[in-house]
Amino acid sequence: RQSPLANQKVAEGSTVTIVVSTGPAKVNVPNLVGKSKEEADSILAGLGLEPDVSYTVDPAHVGKVVDQNPPAGTEVEEGSQVEIVVGRLP
Repeated sequence: RQSPLANQKVAEGSTVTIVVSTGPAKVNVPNLVGKSKEEADSILAGLGLEPDVSYTVDPAHVGKVVDQNPPAGTEVEEGSQVEIVVGRLP
């Protein structure tokens, strides 16, 4: 992005503004283990991350995140998928 626009004539000595992208924003993956699926979805959405949900039989943790990938603390690009594994009944 720039101002003035390309091919626009300006007086000598005028200020030209150019904005350069540094690429996608980076975010740290939060610890989601132990949180409900709904809470994990909400946290990920707030960080601009996409949940990739799968389920495993775990009667002691029904509806709760039991595993995630990438692990908490990993730096990823905004828009990345985070796999969450949610416990369910058999």
